[in-house]
Amino acid sequence: MSIPHYADRNQECEHCQSEIYIGYEAIFYDECLFCDTSCLTDHIAELNGAKVVTLTDDKIYRDVN
Repeated sequence: MSIPHYADRNQECEHCQSEIYIGYEAIFYDECLFCDTSCLTDHIAELNGAKVVTLTDDKIYRDVN
C-alpha cells in the first residue's frame, strides 16, 4: 500500500530520477519516494519482470525476449 508523503528535503524519484521539491506530495512505498503513482506502477512492473502488452482491434501483440 502506498502512503501519501510530503518531502521534507529535495529528493529524487526512485524510478524517473525527477526532483521532488520540499513540501511537494510524493508517494512513499517500500522505503522509497516516487513522484506520482504512474512512476510507482512502472517501478513495480519492472521489478516483477512484466512484459509490455498492446491491445489492438482483435489481436494481442506482446514483447518477447
